[in-house]
Amino acid sequence: MRVRLPPEPYNLKIMNHEIYLNKELFPLTTYEGLALKDQIMKDATLFDEIQELKEKGISLGSEQELQLKELEIKIPHATRLIANEWTKNI
Repeated sequence: MRVRLPPEPYNLKIMNHEIYLNKELFPLTTYEGLALKDQIMKDATLFDEIQELKEKGISLGSEQELQLKELEIKIPHATRLIANEWTKNI
């Protein structure tokens, strides 16, 4: 399976929650039906697990490599997206 990058400019600048939660764009790391905060938590956990494997010198499988690529696109947007969601509820 190939990682399909989001169309420009989403993968470079600003990602909204619809793009972040898009299963077609991020098929290996997106769980349908999750709230944004829950998806971000799952992404952070998976990212940490993959990073830990790399730090231990364990070779990543092809699916893990693809998951890491998806997460490297998504993770930088997570804090801003959560902050935006939080401020909507104030």
